[in-house]
Amino acid sequence: AGGLQVIPVYARPTLSDIDPESSPRKTHSAGTSQPPSLASPIDPTTALRGNAYAAARAQAFAQASAAHRRAGSDRLMGGAAAHYSQVGRDLSALAFGASADAADALADRQSSSTHLDLHGIDVLNGVRIAQERVEDWWYRMGESKVNGRVGADDRGAGFSIVVGAGKHSAGGRAKLGPAVNKMLKSEGWRVESSGAVIVVKG
Repeated sequence: AGGLQVIPVYARPTLSDIDPESSPRKTHSAGTSQPPSLASPIDPTTALRGNAYAAARAQAFAQASAAHRRAGSDRLMGGAAAHYSQVGRDLSALAFGASADAADALADRQSSSTHLDLHGIDVLNGVRIAQERVEDWWYRMGESKVNGRVGADDRGAGFSIVVGAGKHSAGGRAKLGPAVNKMLKSEGWRVESSGAVIVVKG
């Protein structure tokens, strides 16, 4: 009744639970547990793993909802609801990690040490990657930094970030560019923006 299927397994899910052929991956820190869209042109294996996590997460939350509805008449359902809610949260983290790995790989393929191309990357991962790559670029500048700006040999070059014009965004309004621009300015970077490209000067 109610579409509830109680599964008496109380171990938290791991990567091998869904994809036995997968290998351990690095863990990303993030300020949110909600995974971004996995519809980007990314590595298909990673995307499929992320989609599997997302599907399993949806099923876990559906189980939690069904158990919660029955908790009034069956006290054991309260515990089942809590369990499936936790499973759903764990799977959210795994889905986010898979998406972050795919976004990093895509950025690596289409970027260089002084140029970051964020085409095909969602806003959440795009902002994170831009933050990481700009800090890495600034660290590698070393003694070329003069009074918080790039040195004379590098002046006018800086670090460029391609964010696109937002033509493919919902409503035709850019989301990635403004989000990256806002993050950079809030952290004190000197930036110049042409809309589709943001150049960090120091």
